[in-house]
Amino acid sequence: MSPSKIDVEIRCLSPKNGGSEFLMEYFLKALYETLTKKTDFELIHSYLALFLQIHFEIAVNYPAVMEVLEELSKDKSWDRIQEMINYYLCASNYIRGAVI
Repeated sequence: MSPSKIDVEIRCLSPKNGGSEFLMEYFLKALYETLTKKTDFELIHSYLALFLQIHFEIAVNYPAVMEVLEELSKDKSWDRIQEMINYYLCASNYIRGAVI
């Protein structure tokens, strides 16, 4: 899907644009499930950022949507990526400093 089509689809999740609270909730649940599989980290975070930019004012009115957003905020995916980055930085510094 092209970026403009993705933007339109995310915008259509809102009840004012023909969507519903349930569509917003299930979209966020799909993002959460993808994060738990530890795949497509950057893609999911870009979708989430766009969703929040467009729908945050509406989402706060729906408790079910806010519950899923709270679960997403507790996700530890970034911690895992940060640990990997630190590991590879340490390994590359060690290799660079090793005398052969």
